[in-house]
Amino acid sequence: PDRVTALEKIGFRWNVFAAWEERLDDLQEFHKRYKHCNVPRDFREIPQLLMWTMTQRKTYKLYTKGKPSPMTPYRVTALEKIGFVWDLSASTWRKRLGELRE
Repeated sequence: PDRVTALEKIGFRWNVFAAWEERLDDLQEFHKRYKHCNVPRDFREIPQLLMWTMTQRKTYKLYTKGKPSPMTPYRVTALEKIGFVWDLSASTWRKRLGELRE
């Protein structure tokens, strides 16, 4: 019991699905506030959110290549529903190109 309590005090989640859902909720709140899902490197309010979004992109890449990954169709849909961008560099390039055209 002491080990369980110690782990829970530092935020350990026993249910991985629940932990994923919590981060999704955090990202949804971020999106409501900032109107995008691209968490900046210096975002301090929820420090783990940047790493979580980076992990989603990595696991999605594996998923699309048919490699073992925790990414699922449910997760892909949930993220895309709020406008999650899978490839930031391509998205930034398209945005900058559009700005040049204006």
